Amino acid sequence: MTTSEAFLGVIALATLTTAIAQVGVLIAGVRLARRVHTAVERIEGATGPIVARLDQLSTEALESMAAARSQMDRLERMTEDVVSRIDQTVQTLQTYVLAPARQGAALLAGARAAVLAFKRPPLLR
Repeated sequence: MTTSEAFLGVIALATLTTAIAQVGVLIAGVRLARRVHTAVERIEGATGPIVARLDQLSTEALESMAAARSQMDRLERMTEDVVSRIDQTVQTLQTYVLAPARQGAALLAGARAAVLAFKRPPLLR
């Protein structure tokens, strides 16, 4: 056996060792991938109901917000209606009650002035 055959044998042994190491790393990688997959499935199984409940809660919250918005819109319309009716009532009150009352007060003031004018003694010259 010559030195070149010895080196060739060493190279072949090193290649075989590297191939065995690579197969070992590949097997370990596959095992690790399976373990990770199992852990992920377990986590998904455990968090699935939580995620479903969170989804349900967010849907209910959106529905509640929509209902609250609807009620706020209704309250706003009712408030505008009440303010409008109060304004109409004030206008009606001013037109039909206060204006005649002012006119009546003016008539009374005129009548009072006339009565007082006739009650005064005549001025002496």
